[in-house]
Amino acid sequence: MKDDADKYRTLLRRTVISQIVIAVILLASRIGYVTLSAQRPGVVSKEVVAPPLNIDTYSVAPVAFREIITAYGTAVADLEAVVAAQVSGEIVNVDPKLEIGQPVTAQRTVIVADEPTRFVEGDVLVQIDDRDYANRARQLRNRISETTRELEQLRQQQINSTRLLEKSKSDVVTFQQEYDRFRRAVDLNAGAESEMNRALVDLNRQKDTIIQLANQLSLFPLQIAAAEERLSSAQAEFQQAEDDLERTRVLPPFDGVLSEVMTERGQYVRAGEPLFRLTSPNNIEIPVAIGLDDWRQIAASVNAGERPTVHLATSESAATEWTGTIRRVAPEADPGTRTILAFVKVINDNQNYALLPGTFVQARITGDANEDIVIPRAAILNDHVFIIGSDQTVRRQKVTQGRRLKSLVVVSAGLNGSEQIATTNLTLLEDGQKIEVQATTDLAEELQTQQNSVIKLLTAIPQVKSLESAHSTPADHTIRE
Repeated sequence: MKDDADKYRTLLRRTVISQIVIAVILLASRIGYVTLSAQRPGVVSKEVVAPPLNIDTYSVAPVAFREIITAYGTAVADLEAVVAAQVSGEIVNVDPKLEIGQPVTAQRTVIVADEPTRFVEGDVLVQIDDRDYANRARQLRNRISETTRELEQLRQQQINSTRLLEKSKSDVVTFQQEYDRFRRAVDLNAGAESEMNRALVDLNRQKDTIIQLANQLSLFPLQIAAAEERLSSAQAEFQQAEDDLERTRVLPPFDGVLSEVMTERGQYVRAGEPLFRLTSPNNIEIPVAIGLDDWRQIAASVNAGERPTVHLATSESAATEWTGTIRRVAPEADPGTRTILAFVKVINDNQNYALLPGTFVQARITGDANEDIVIPRAAILNDHVFIIGSDQTVRRQKVTQGRRLKSLVVVSAGLNGSEQIATTNLTLLEDGQKIEVQATTDLAEELQTQQNSVIKLLTAIPQVKSLESAHSTPADHTIRE
């Protein structure tokens, strides 16, 4: 019991001592805090001024330009033909040129001033067995000769029969006189009746001869007409046989390059079976689909008979490699795609190197001249721009947007063409806010940032030298094109 009491008193003594120490520490801390607070200097309030907002600007100026309209298409040969056999038969010979990529020549007559006319033999690319056609032509030639001789005989017989008829008519007069003489003698009892009867028989026989000759002459026109029809038919068949014989020699219809060969020696072909495909590499055509809005940019010049220039490249990022013109336009638009088909013609003789059929190209079409205000699309926030004033403050201005030209947009209302507008930090700007201009660009510099310009400037862009001059009337533009 005594030990428990000693432990209790020891614990109580430690607890009291701990509480006294803690109280002393807290009192000392409080005294130190009050002393330090009394020594702290007073706080002086100061107004906070926000620094000007740094922005980039764009100099607005009306410019004359031509829009560059882009479209895509695949080049095709303007002149291409699949040559087929016109007669049937076995191919007995082929020209060594009958290979893909070989240039071939068509037969033609060359007429040059001050030079004699000359005939150029074409390349006989395929020879079809012509023996049957040659025999047929000989048979028809013989038939024509026979019919011609028959016709000549009929005409000669007609002439001879006409002469006989004339002679018979003359003889019948003589026989009639002889008969009349015998009849008068019988009437006078001075002649024999048998002589009169014999004269009458001769007279009637001569009249029958006249009737027979007349009947024969009436048949000659029919016989001659039938012979002429047979001759005409034989001549037509002979001409057909001659044409078929000529068609056994297959020549190219025009100068070109073989793009496909579909036959070989020893093959039997029928009329209408394709032999080879021929392509003219000089004239190339590219059908391109142009949007209706883009079409309105060139419609006036096309309808006036002009031929807008078209620059062609293999991709959007590639430089121009060929140049052509729009030669014709489809008469109606495609209601599904809302496009109209234009046909670009390229003459390879006028190019640095040939545009091959089958090449997929981007067409850049130079549109009609326009004069508008063009600004970056990045300068517009919710159909508003921020105009920089002479006092380095901004003013919010509503604008009306027109056609979009990639990163640019045409402004049809809201700007007069002499402003300087903000292009960065638009979401931080407010009316009357102070700003500091870091850099200023214009349309020419904006176009330099585009990989392929969507417009071609026709006038120089007035330079804005200061914020005061930015609100003045721009100087006259000078022609740059």
